[in-house]
Amino acid sequence: MATYPVNMIDNVHYLSYNCIEAVSNMATTNFSIRLDTEVKKRSEIMLSEMGLNISTAVNVFLRQMLRQGKIPFEIGVDIPTAETKEALDEARRLAADPNVQGYTDVHKMFTDILK
Repeated sequence: MATYPVNMIDNVHYLSYNCIEAVSNMATTNFSIRLDTEVKKRSEIMLSEMGLNISTAVNVFLRQMLRQGKIPFEIGVDIPTAETKEALDEARRLAADPNVQGYTDVHKMFTDILK
């Protein structure tokens, strides 16, 4: 009877074992990448806590990419809309304008606004 993982750590170990078993049955090749030293150190620590190493993690990533036909997570940058850019530009102009009334007291600001 097959046993299946019962929690997240078991699941990671199960995944790691199955990936290693699958890879050991196939021809392999060496592959090198450049990493920021700090990223590598922190990654090794985190992966070690999951029972994995960088090689296995990269294999998991590449296999998921091939299975899904895409990078298996979202990559992006928050690009402000035209409206947001206009609002930011206005805020910068107002902050730099010595003729614009500024406030250090919220109550005074609301009193002036609600006049």
